[in-house]
Amino acid sequence: IHSFQWMVGCELRDDGTTAGYKQFGYDGRDFIYLDTQRWIYIPTMNEAQITTQRWNSPEERWGEINKNYLENQCIPWLKKYIEYGREDLERR
Repeated sequence: IHSFQWMVGCELRDDGTTAGYKQFGYDGRDFIYLDTQRWIYIPTMNEAQITTQRWNSPEERWGEINKNYLENQCIPWLKKYIEYGREDLERR
């Protein structure tokens, strides 16, 4: 049995700046992560080389796709969830 995990998230700081991340793990070890300066995937183990080449290829360009999500969709969703949580807490 093997496990594959991923984490994706975004951060809205007090000063209004934002940041995002996406990373993957395999069998409890870091596997690959998204470099949010260059918007390409970086392998963190030898087994991730093929995946990295494929995801960064001109045909797939997963880094650019995830850039769009992290910059244009994640923060609005985060703001919605914050508002939903605030309403729930104020009712208590």
